[in-house]
Amino acid sequence: MSESQRKEISRKLAHEPIDLETPPDFLHPGQLAAWRSAKRFVLILAGTQGGKTVVGVWLLLREIQRTARPGDDNDYLIVGPNTELLKKKALSEFAKKTKSMAVYKSSDKCFVFSPEGARRLTGQACEIRVFVGYGHDPDSLEAATYKAIWADECGQEGFLRESWEALQRRAAICLARIFMTTTPYQSTGWLRQLHDDATAGRRDDVDIVRFRSIENPAFKKEEYERMRRELPDWKFRTFCEGAFTRPAGAVYDVFEQQRNVAQPFGIPAHWARYLGVDFGENNTAAVMIAEDPANLDLYVYATYHAGGRTVEEHVRAMQRKLGGELSFAIGGSWGEDEWRRDYIAAGLQLGRPPIKEVEVGIQRVYKQVKQGTLKIFSSCEKLISEIESYSREVDDRGEPLDQIRDKSSYHRLDALRYIVSAVRPSTDPQLTQYSRLGLSREGLV
Repeated sequence: MSESQRKEISRKLAHEPIDLETPPDFLHPGQLAAWRSAKRFVLILAGTQGGKTVVGVWLLLREIQRTARPGDDNDYLIVGPNTELLKKKALSEFAKKTKSMAVYKSSDKCFVFSPEGARRLTGQACEIRVFVGYGHDPDSLEAATYKAIWADECGQEGFLRESWEALQRRAAICLARIFMTTTPYQSTGWLRQLHDDATAGRRDDVDIVRFRSIENPAFKKEEYERMRRELPDWKFRTFCEGAFTRPAGAVYDVFEQQRNVAQPFGIPAHWARYLGVDFGENNTAAVMIAEDPANLDLYVYATYHAGGRTVEEHVRAMQRKLGGELSFAIGGSWGEDEWRRDYIAAGLQLGRPPIKEVEVGIQRVYKQVKQGTLKIFSSCEKLISEIESYSREVDDRGEPLDQIRDKSSYHRLDALRYIVSAVRPSTDPQLTQYSRLGLSREGLV
């Protein structure tokens, strides 16, 4: 947008009635695609400096113009991952566009439109408030009913799933539209799931709009080409093209939602059930797996994660989640015999993993994922998030190293590795499954 265009917009906003059914003439084709969307949820994925925040302001203002009514509670919301990110861009842009119409009241964390400002925007005398909330704090989004919501940079790691769920609750009464403007920083999480559901046709109320940084006329082509040359491919596609990609070093890079995620169903009573456990004082985790005897596919149908409980309490909780007779269970790493003895004493027969090496276990899980013989119920969202984000550290050039990034955070995935390594220790599961071998009092060793 040129300086002359900015001045013209400011003049109109300050003195003239505003018609937002006609799109601003400076919007580029990517922004116009978002503007023309009629769906309730609009996910705008864009490269850095592509103009996503600018169009977010105008989309929210248009929705205010469409929905504000005299005598109503005309409340709207701008939400970002945290205070700093909101101040840097979204709130700054919104304040500029509404400078002559609204003032920000820090005590209430909201923009309040003046009577004249509301009249210029809506053509009517009505009270309008635009509140501010934070994606890292779901409580900041509750106790209100909004007529429209703009979530900026909601692809950031700090924007929690619980916050997305809170936004939907706050939008329910008015069937409010929610506009999401972000770069796809993460390859997993609630935003990726929403994107994949819409792309696969499982959500017909979500529109996906994606545009590259270069579509912004102000973004220099030479800079775009420099970034293409110098950045790792996954990083260029994420930050310049607005595309979801797997990060460099992704361990389970063959994991695919369509192949490896299954819709939940009732597990037949005659199917074998297996349990993998990862020990911890504050992070005890487990996965429950059922095996289809017809084709030997493995289905993770439940997971468990808790802290602050006794071993006996963990055992009872896991047994409830199993929902059927247990064939066998594997728990902990090779050297955690004391933990295993405690669990055996509490009534859960736990065996030792058949291998010591983490990398060998990873490869066994990898093989099942690649073959499509390991499937995870879609209800096990946190395990899916773990398997999609499990990655190695990378060097300054984006090349993967041997170390697993934040390895101690993947408790469910460790439990999965223990049990899959036992269930699938060779290429012939018919001959080598521990379920055919049984358990001794001391567990499998």
